Amino acid sequence: MTESLKEKPKGGFLKTIFSSLLLLIFIFIVIVCASYHIVEQKWASWDAINAIGRWAAIFVSILIPFAVIYLQSQLEKNKVEIKGSNVSLSKRIYELEQKTKNMPIFKNIKELPDNPTKEDIFNFISVSMGATLKEIADHFSVKTDDVRKKVSELCLNDDKIYTRVYSNPKNPSDNSTWFRRG
Repeated sequence: MTESLKEKPKGGFLKTIFSSLLLLIFIFIVIVCASYHIVEQKWASWDAINAIGRWAAIFVSILIPFAVIYLQSQLEKNKVEIKGSNVSLSKRIYELEQKTKNMPIFKNIKELPDNPTKEDIFNFISVSMGATLKEIADHFSVKTDDVRKKVSELCLNDDKIYTRVYSNPKNPSDNSTWFRRG
């Protein structure tokens, strides 16, 4: 088992939610105290209450974009970690298959093909949660030209994969990243 699989999660998501709730409770308490102070001073008016609401809206509208950016970066970091785990797990399974292929019970295990099929390429893209043409070729130990046509067919004919950046599907570039559709 790899070191990354032995590590326990740090609870970052729950910590973020908890700290956000504490911040909202603090803001609510400040608004309630300020409102009580206004009412207690006998100069309470709808304009004063409206002013507190405006300040709260300004404060929250400043915090929301930062919170969204932070959460998006955390999700992207987790996606990269999951991709790395999936690829390393796939390689580890392949290594174990190679070690056990001579055992009588494991005689029918399929080896990593020298000339991968479209289905092999699609499975790799699915497991890796997106891969460049170069990564696909490196995984199967073939040249990028050997997988270029099959990636093109997966995109154009089978409609199983797509790319987020403009890349000609008939002749995909080596650095174009391909993702599983759906």
